[in-house]
Amino acid sequence: MIERVLGLLAAAAPRTGKLALTRLGATDRCQAPAWRGARSGNGGLTLCALSRTLPLDPREKARSKRLYRLLRNASLDGTQMTPLLVRLALGAHPRGWVPIVVDQSDVQGTPVLMAGIRLPHRVLPGAFACFEYDQIRKSQNAIDNSLRLLIAACLPPACKPIFVMDRGYARASLLQQLPALNIPFLLGGRSTTSVRLGGKRL
Repeated sequence: MIERVLGLLAAAAPRTGKLALTRLGATDRCQAPAWRGARSGNGGLTLCALSRTLPLDPREKARSKRLYRLLRNASLDGTQMTPLLVRLALGAHPRGWVPIVVDQSDVQGTPVLMAGIRLPHRVLPGAFACFEYDQIRKSQNAIDNSLRLLIAACLPPACKPIFVMDRGYARASLLQQLPALNIPFLLGGRSTTSVRLGGKRL
């Protein structure tokens, strides 16, 4: 398992140092047992839960230090990590249509926008954007648009994105933007919404 993850990381990020790749691979490997039951704090996935399952030094304190050093690495910028997360989600040789689910959630009081790769039985998050309403400089729509463009740009050339969104995204500006970018989408709508299509009102 760890060898496959390291090989995929090396192929997707050849400029990343060997030590950083090893720590990333170990962190990715430890998430499986954490998801299966090593969680803590009302079911949340915490740094302590991850450090307990790291396949490294047998001492928990040493594992915690390694994890915190990795997360403090200046090279691990969230935006720059998105291509790696997308590549890990899609596997080594992806092709064809890739459903990308876009949604907004709340993590301990912080609004979070998420774009994830839809796979059988689950959605693997690939890009995130956290924000505070009173600190938005332009608009939340601008953050939404940037997130969608980011994850779409991270797909391999043989893949085609299709965005899947709920009715909270049913707004005219988005319906104009995505076709202009040649990106298809599936969008939920309210039953009271009127739409004009080919001169007809539906």
